[in-house]
Amino acid sequence: MKKQISALIRRLWFRCPTQENPESPNHQIAKSLNLRFTLIELLAAMGVLMIIMFVLLSFFSSAQQAWTLSNARAEVYENARIALDLITRDLQCAYYVEDKTPFWHGAYPDSASWGDQGINDIIAFVSATSSPPNDDATSRLCEIKYQKMNAATHSSNSDGWLRRSCTGDKLSGGAADAKWNFYNNIYVRRTGATTAFSANSDSSQDFEKVIPHVIELSFICYDKNGNDISAQNYNHDDDGDGVYEIGVLPGKSTDPAANQQYPTPFPYAVKISLTLMDKASWDKWVVLDADPYDATTQLTTAAKGAIEDVPAWEFRQKNQRTFTKTIFLGERGQKY
Repeated sequence: MKKQISALIRRLWFRCPTQENPESPNHQIAKSLNLRFTLIELLAAMGVLMIIMFVLLSFFSSAQQAWTLSNARAEVYENARIALDLITRDLQCAYYVEDKTPFWHGAYPDSASWGDQGINDIIAFVSATSSPPNDDATSRLCEIKYQKMNAATHSSNSDGWLRRSCTGDKLSGGAADAKWNFYNNIYVRRTGATTAFSANSDSSQDFEKVIPHVIELSFICYDKNGNDISAQNYNHDDDGDGVYEIGVLPGKSTDPAANQQYPTPFPYAVKISLTLMDKASWDKWVVLDADPYDATTQLTTAAKGAIEDVPAWEFRQKNQRTFTKTIFLGERGQKY
């Protein structure tokens, strides 16, 4: 009796015959219907598929972001390595004779009159460099200058470039270079062909671009006691006779247009600080503030610029990278 009731229920529920009649047409139809998916099953499968797709997309998005960040970091580190290695090699090969060859560390606050030589730190010295200006140079001793180019706006071709000037004894072609005039010549000025170093190209060859997207390049020079030379004042011997004819002048030249046309003391060590961005971050920063530069205020790593927009400054703080390196020069016969 129970078997009969159970068979009846199966026939009513599945609308198919029992297993006793497998050849029945109704049984075949019911069997084919049982192989199809219900709406609930389709919705459940789509939900699972969407979850899997979301996880995969999140993974690929994270992987792409990590690759982009890694590539940007690699670009910044590569540029920093190039710049710091080049400056380090030149400084370590610096040539110095007291009161005979100049060393110059300065910064000039008025970019309105100084143009792209204004505001930013400049360092100039004589070096037995491994990177001479041309193949015709016969002496390894060259006049070297480093400075971040000063720009009025982001649209300037000089914006964000670390640059280097190298003046050798010969020009390309073999002719003597009259600008190679450092020995027994300790005078430095913004302009002037007779000076050992000039901020412009009067007594130095034109600057060449080294790396882009530089926010700040600064130098701190230390004496043998570890004091910051820029914070000290020094006397100067004008003619090398051991008598300090020139009065007290600052250790960091700030106005060679006045009476500060004399070199700064040769340091025992130099600390380099270089702040820069990767290209993608730089391009975004340019859009945020097209004109962050002020004629009398240098952009620095931490401080907000005098006319720099707040969103641009906040973005710069998050994306700029600062690299520092201290180069020990040691005893070279310097007085201080």
